[in-house]
Amino acid sequence: MKPLIYIIMCIAAAVMTNGCADEYSDYYTSAEVNIVAGDTVSILQMQGTCTVTCLSNEMSWQSSTWNGTTASFERLMRGPYSILVTGTAAISVNGGAREVHSFRASSSYTEFLDHPSSVDLPMHLLQ
Repeated sequence: MKPLIYIIMCIAAAVMTNGCADEYSDYYTSAEVNIVAGDTVSILQMQGTCTVTCLSNEMSWQSSTWNGTTASFERLMRGPYSILVTGTAAISVNGGAREVHSFRASSSYTEFLDHPSSVDLPMHLLQ
């Protein structure tokens, strides 16, 4: 009788400790921030800093590495973010000569929930 009780206790302990495992641990995502220009503006080259700030806990991440017009973040907590991009871009307007301008792009609320998440931000040229 004792071995049967011992086996039942072991099975019960295994079931109870297995129930403590994380059922949902999908807290992170990757994200891309794409800078887009107007119809008449072509972005030739750009550099700058993209800062994303989580609105839930005020943590922020920065990237100065650009793949064309896209900044990537490999591991962000899923949730709502504000985004600020500042930098310098070489552009061509209506296929004309190359011009260099400072620019800014921003969003006060963007959700990074999908795998991967992506957002397009319009470029605002500064004088």
